[in-house]
Amino acid sequence: MKQPKDLFSDQAADYRRFRPSYPARLLQDIAALAPGRGRALDCATGNGQVARALATYFESVDAVDISEEQLKRAPASPGVTYSRQRAEATGFPDDSFDLIAVAQGIHWFDIPQFHLEARRLLRPGGILAVWGYGLLRVEPRTDAWLDRFYREVTGPYWEPERTYVEAGYANLPFPWEELTLPATYTIRRELGLEDIAGYLYSWSATQHLLRTEDDPVPEWIGRLKTIWGGNLTREGRHDIFLRIGRAAQ
Repeated sequence: MKQPKDLFSDQAADYRRFRPSYPARLLQDIAALAPGRGRALDCATGNGQVARALATYFESVDAVDISEEQLKRAPASPGVTYSRQRAEATGFPDDSFDLIAVAQGIHWFDIPQFHLEARRLLRPGGILAVWGYGLLRVEPRTDAWLDRFYREVTGPYWEPERTYVEAGYANLPFPWEELTLPATYTIRRELGLEDIAGYLYSWSATQHLLRTEDDPVPEWIGRLKTIWGGNLTREGRHDIFLRIGRAAQ
């Protein structure tokens, strides 16, 4: 099994504050596919937002992550149990879960090993749902600015697994009976310049860059300010991509 990559402990506070939250409808529709509402597992839980949302639909939720710093910042919530474990090698018994969820995380795993573990853990007919989201979109000039920062500034610092996100998980190995949902899902949130700066700092590539280069974010935010227009907030959007598999019944 390949070595795990803990890329988010250093910026755990930024991750919790500046990364987007998922629409409630997404979690509701995924939960509706599960064969039961007994127990769910949230892998690479990070700040626990998905685990806490799933607790609305399941009697209990286990949430695992390899980052101790992320887990320390995950708020306690009724029905949610956090633990530091690799998603590819948990200590849970066979046939434990009706649903396994991975939000913006499976691309960091040892993917073949994770699929084996998910098959072991899911009950008959259980659901594996993995999803992620694309780059922030606001309006054409801001989007062009963000695309340039992504390609020209942080481009050389992205891990190779980023290609899965860039392809919307279309290239992700996914050996399951695959299901689809009729709806499409978009994250929407109000953003100011401070929020965009925090979002950039939460990127693993930005953190890699800062270990060897001067901080480029203040200069680039200064450029964006001329486009943005003062201290206004604007709606930001992220399109969600999603793959769903069902275990054998």
